[in-house]
Amino acid sequence: MYPISSKLLVAEKMDRIMRGYSAYCESSEMKRLLKREITKHNLSVCEHSTEFGSWFIPEMEEMYDEHYAEQRH
Repeated sequence: MYPISSKLLVAEKMDRIMRGYSAYCESSEMKRLLKREITKHNLSVCEHSTEFGSWFIPEMEEMYDEHYAEQRH
């Protein structure tokens, strides 16, 4: 069995968020790394944490506005 790269997992989760889908993190380390990337990309997400893990849900209205602002230029 091969180890899974945390950088690859974070990149996949960021791709999901940037496409408008939610992402789930089970570990506090993955949550920390994902929050860092979300901040770096200046994305607005709703974070829902439980004792089992955390969901990161993109705030779609902001993503919608940014998409159409780019199309108008």
